[in-house]
This record gives sequence, C-alpha cells and structure tokens, in this order.
Amino acid sequence: MKVLICGYGSTGKYAVDMLSRLGMRDLEIHILSRKNLEEISPRLNTTIISSMIMESTNTIQYHQCSMLEVDAMADLFREIDPDIIAYTGRFISNIKYGSFSYPNGIGYGVWTPLSVPLIYNVMKAVKKSGIKCKVIDTSHPDIVEPLLKSVGLDVLTGLGNINHMVPRIRKYIHEELDVAMDRIEIKLICSHYLNTYACRDGKDMGSPYYLEYSIDGEKDMRLSAAELIQACHIPMVSDSVRNLMIASDVVEVIRILLGEKPVKIHLPGPNGLIGGYPCCVYPLSQRDEIEILLPDSIDMKRAIKINEVSSQFDGIEKVAQGTLTFMDKDIQLLKKVFNLNYPKSIHIDDCLEFAADVSKHLMNKQ
Repeated sequence: MKVLICGYGSTGKYAVDMLSRLGMRDLEIHILSRKNLEEISPRLNTTIISSMIMESTNTIQYHQCSMLEVDAMADLFREIDPDIIAYTGRFISNIKYGSFSYPNGIGYGVWTPLSVPLIYNVMKAVKKSGIKCKVIDTSHPDIVEPLLKSVGLDVLTGLGNINHMVPRIRKYIHEELDVAMDRIEIKLICSHYLNTYACRDGKDMGSPYYLEYSIDGEKDMRLSAAELIQACHIPMVSDSVRNLMIASDVVEVIRILLGEKPVKIHLPGPNGLIGGYPCCVYPLSQRDEIEILLPDSIDMKRAIKINEVSSQFDGIEKVAQGTLTFMDKDIQLLKKVFNLNYPKSIHIDDCLEFAADVSKHLMNKQ
C-alpha cells in the first residue's frame, strides 16, 4: 500500500513521523513538497533513523514538486500510483490566519481563498493522472470540501476541527461521571466556528450545534451540552506543536482506510458536506464513501442547516457552483481593519491570484 503526503510543513512532518512508527507492513510512504532534498534531509533523516530504532522499516521516498504545477503532479501521481493522498500543505507558511481573525471578530472562513488553491491543484492533478485513489485534506475542509465537490472534484473527507473537540468532551465525561472512556459515545454536529470558540473560550458564541452523549448505548442527560462545550477549553500550546492534533487525524484516517475494520470518528467535510459530523470510516476494500452517523432525532437536512448557519458565523454566506460568497459584516471588517478589498463572491478559479494578493498584504501586517 502506498500513501502520499502532499506538503512537508509541521503537519506533514508529524504525519510522516507517526506513519513511520505504526509498524504497518508493506507500507510505502511518499512525500511531495516544493523544498529541495538538501533542505529537508536533516529532518527526514531524523524521522527515518528514529523509526528504525523502533524497529520500523517502512520505505520513505521524497519527491520535489511544486503544487502549483498540475501537469508535473499528474505525472508524479501516475508514477507513484498511491492508494491514499493526504494534503497537509499551506499556501502561506508560518502565518496563523486566526491571529488576524479572532482579535478583530472576523470569521476564519474569509481566508478560504488561501486554503483552496493548492488542494484544488492536487485534485485537478488526480483527475488528470487517471489514478484511482482516495484524497483526504486538512485545509479548512468544512468549506473547501463542499466547494471542490461543487465543481466535480470529490475529496473523501476533511480532517481535524470537530474531531479535536470530541476527545476533550469524552475525557470530561469520564472524569465527572467516573465512566470508562470506551463506554462513552459522542455525537456532535458543528462547524469550524464552534470548534474554534469552544476550544479557545469554552463558549458557543451563539453558533448552532447539536451535541449528545450516551453511555453503553443509552443516552445520558446528567451533563448539559453547554457544560460539555465549556469543558473543551483546556490549556494547549499555541505554536506549531499544536499541529500534532491534525497530524494525528491524518494518520488515524489512513490507519483505518488501510486497516480491516470500520471505526467511528468525527470529520469535517465528509463526502463534500459543509461542516462537521459523526461518521464511520471504512477500509478501502469495504466502502467508497464515509458513512454519516446522525443522532436519531436529527435528519440530514437539519444537520446540514446547522452547519450552514454556523459557517455564516465564520464569514461564509454560502458555497455553490464553485463560488464562495462572504458575509457582508466580514467584508466590511476586512476593509476597516486591514484595508483589504474583498469581493462579495469569488469563484474557485480566481482564488489563486486573489490568494497571492492577500498573502502579500498579510505578510506586510506581521
């Protein structure tokens, strides 16, 4: 089996570290990045030697290639023929969009045009190459995945966000009710916006969501949803080490896809849906799509609506036909705070040029 990690920043590096230590037999790990081999060799060699110390001997191969070059990627994809591609890149390295958003009340979703271009190119290269593989994505997937789906490019699922709340909630229930963690099941429907403020401040900030938990299959009501949201606020690092969480999502989903049994997990953007949902991921040999595991009291129409409204809190009015439409309040704040001229709507094909302009502006603000 072959896994290709697209992007070798902190998330990609951690993902390769973890994959190389899983001890999965017959696994080839491939890395794609624009950086030259000399630049990345010290870090990659550290990963290889440390995994060998742990008696893991998976092959790790590095491929220098820019994700701006669709044809070059398509040729490389045909050559490698991966079973799974995991996109972990960023259009701008070492810039935290949240540092521009949260202090100014600007929805994080306004930076979606910067999250789109590289994964868009990866998906175009997959289509052009003709290979059959599953793509998973870490780049603001609550919004990026439905945007890609609207132009006929289907990512299997996004990673992160909602799934970073669930372990905190389970841990709190375990400690408060003295219940073994494996007896607790969480079902949470929410977007990136709720994840952000629940984890930062322990608040929902008015965003809609649905949360319930059960013990041994029986719904339990002793702890309120508001209390569980508040419990998500725990001390965490704020530097790149934080990317251990998203790298863990990457590796966990890869492990399931290459494994033998389905596993329940919360995911953003599964099957191109907006927002995040409780899901079940199946091994590649068993099922092509993610199974959505909604609570009994919630149908898909309501679940999608919860996430659409929550995404509006994050600055995204709607996603349709390859176009992002932004909320007026966020457009006005971008102009007032950063003197950025945002359009009401932007098509996916225009995101690369727009992202380049916004990038220069943000880097000057640092």
